[in-house]
Amino acid sequence: MKKIHIPCAVMWLLLCWPATGTSQTQTPPNFLAKPEPTSEYVKYEGTLICFRCDVMQTQESKARCKHEGHASLLKRTEGRTHRLYGSKHSITEKLSSEELHGKKVKIEGIYDTETNWLLVEKVDLVER
Repeated sequence: MKKIHIPCAVMWLLLCWPATGTSQTQTPPNFLAKPEPTSEYVKYEGTLICFRCDVMQTQESKARCKHEGHASLLKRTEGRTHRLYGSKHSITEKLSSEELHGKKVKIEGIYDTETNWLLVEKVDLVER
């Protein structure tokens, strides 16, 4: 009988013991608000290419781009390629539009060095 009471007592202590050092009102950090230690704010220039219709180049992929928009990548002049994510819906739509596909652009945003992703905050067409 005593064996049953000990686990119950331990469980009661774990559930009822006041948590120290934690706050119930803490809000999760906004990771998009500022660069993390593995990130930096950058300004890059390059050509917008599409993963589906420029890299994969299948008929199915090209049809998907016409229906859903382009899966944009930034190909920089030095050869590096970055996956792009818009920080706002309007930027995401601009990146996936036909208007900028294959064009030279200037991009500003937060670059994550671990994932090679670029969270785009501003995109502009380069004047020729």
